[in-house]
Parts: sequence; structure tokens; C-alpha cells
Amino acid sequence: RWRNTDSKNNSHRGMALALSLHVLERTLNTTMQTLNKKTIGLLVCGLVLGFAHAATAATDEPNYRPLTISAEGGTTGLGGSASWRFSDNFGIRGGVNYFSYDTDLFTYSTRAPLETSDTEQKFKTTVRLLSEPLALDYYPSAKSSFHVSLGVLINQNRFQANVKGDGVPGSNFEINGTQYFQSAVNELDLEVKQQTLSPYLSIGGSIYFGKARHWALNGELGVAYTGSPKVSLTSPAQGGILDTPDLNSNTPFTDNLNAEAKSVAQDAKDFKFYPIVKIGVSYSF
Repeated sequence: RWRNTDSKNNSHRGMALALSLHVLERTLNTTMQTLNKKTIGLLVCGLVLGFAHAATAATDEPNYRPLTISAEGGTTGLGGSASWRFSDNFGIRGGVNYFSYDTDLFTYSTRAPLETSDTEQKFKTTVRLLSEPLALDYYPSAKSSFHVSLGVLINQNRFQANVKGDGVPGSNFEINGTQYFQSAVNELDLEVKQQTLSPYLSIGGSIYFGKARHWALNGELGVAYTGSPKVSLTSPAQGGILDTPDLNSNTPFTDNLNAEAKSVAQDAKDFKFYPIVKIGVSYSF
């Protein structure tokens, strides 16, 4: 609900904070689109074929090699993992994933007094995906790489948006229903974080390139519970003249920022689950 208006025509054209969450959703969708439907379909079919091949392997071949290192990419970013299958039916796995995306393609509108057309101004958004998965893998069959994983993401995913005043005389920010001159506010910073510990459930497996079972193509499908995001909205103007009580008992600027952040957090409750889709290459020894 950040909005820009001019004191002349009181037109309320501007950027809503909800749009920032829409940017987050679009960015996540962009990440998901890197694995399109055909790719996911091929991955699922490949996993099924790989499981079938593993289940029918000859008895003189090794059922599995206990230690595996992997390079992978997907909706959690790019990264790697290491796993130890310490028994026929159980193993443990850990890794790290990272991806960062910046854009200034999104704009908001403002109109100067006596002007008949809007001025578009860019604002910067950043999505950072950073997580470290830790999981217990359960293998129903000693002769198959198929496994069900129960784990937790050490989740440091973050979404940030920065909006600066456009310098147009008479342009305002509207925050929690109160209008402030952009020249007084200067800029606004929005930050959205997911909960630090995010449990997840997934399935996965490998398609081996040879009977020795060293190199393999891996896949994982699952979902993580990331909870209700934490939202903060700040400005360099906090603690200044805008927070000084006046005779009209107007709400202090910081209180309005906090109220606006709570409103965004309420809207952000829809982002409680995060899809996990990964594909990678591994070496076992």
C-alpha cells in the first residue's frame, strides 16, 4: 500500500506493498519455469525407469555404494550435497543451495501537479534463495535407489524491495492510510523472510550410468513448510521529525510503518509451502 499521489488532483496511483509480494511470487514462478512441464515429466519417468532397473539388477552387482556427492539445481537454487547410506534401508544427507535474482523491471506511477501523464519510476527487488537441507533418507529396498526423505531446511531465503522518492514536487507515499511527502520519507525498504527451520518431505532416486554404479542422474520431488513469512518495513526517516508527536495526535511515522508491515504479513500467509524440485549428477564410491 505504498502509493504516490499529488496534492493537486489527489490521484491515488502508485505501488502497493502487495505488489512486492506479487513480485516474489513471479520470481518463484520464473524459477519453477526453468524446469518446465516436459522436463519434470521426463524426470519423473526417468526416476520410475531407474527404480525399475535397480529392482531387477543382477545379484552379482553392488546394490549400492554408501558415499555419494552430488551437484544439483532446482527450485531451491544451485548447489551440492553429500550423503551416507549407512545401512540397506537408511541414510543421511546434507547440502547447500544458493540463488540470487535482481530486477528493476517493475515500476510505479506518479503524476506531477498540472501534468496530464504519469511518470514511471523503477524500483529494485532482490530475491535470495539460500538454504542448507539436512535429511534422513529411508530406502524401502536394498536393491533400489528410491528413497523417502524427512528433513529440515536451514532456511535463509529473503525477499527485499527498495523504493526511493522520485523527486516530483507534491508526490507522496501513502502508508497505513497516512500521506507523507516523498522528500521527507526519502526511501522505503521492505524485507520478507521465511522461518529459519523449515521441515520438508520428499521422494527421490538415481538412474545409474553403468553397472559399477558410480555416476548417476538424480532427482528429487517434495515440499517444504516455510510458515508465515516475517515482514519488516523501514525508512531512514524513522526517529526523525515524522515521529514527533503534534497537537493533532497523529500516529507516529514508525507506528504506521509497523502497521503497514503487519498488513503485508497478513497477505503473505499464503506463502507457507515451498515446492522442492531438483535434478543433478552424482558420483558414488
